[in-house]
Amino acid sequence: MTRSNRNGMLLLVLGLTLCGAACKDTVSALTNAVSPPAAAPIVAGQIGGNWGTRWGTQVCNLVLTQSGSTVTGTYTSTGAPPGTVTGTFTSNVLTGTWTDQQGSHGGIALTFTPDSRSFTGTWGSGTSTTNGGGWTGSR
Repeated sequence: MTRSNRNGMLLLVLGLTLCGAACKDTVSALTNAVSPPAAAPIVAGQIGGNWGTRWGTQVCNLVLTQSGSTVTGTYTSTGAPPGTVTGTFTSNVLTGTWTDQQGSHGGIALTFTPDSRSFTGTWGSGTSTTNGGGWTGSR
């Protein structure tokens, strides 16, 4: 190979190397720009955050906010009116009430796993916490 060809080849390899790095950086920057922010870490004993839940045939998004033992939240579901929950969180159990936008209401009793990643429990109508059925969730 002539010296001219070697220099040309060297320039070609150098150019491809630089372009490859620049292209990789561009792809990384674009990926980071459109990726959702990382979810907040899950802390045992803290139940605030987004929950994917089910009760009966309903699929529900539940968003809880926790301040000490006081918990408030909102929910939306596939076939029931949206509503709110309020309650007290003690010893991994949330007890309280739910109320939907149409005025229906009832009680809830949800037991969270020690790692705060899922829960099982019940909901009810009126003063009951059980006559509606089971309610499960995870995040």
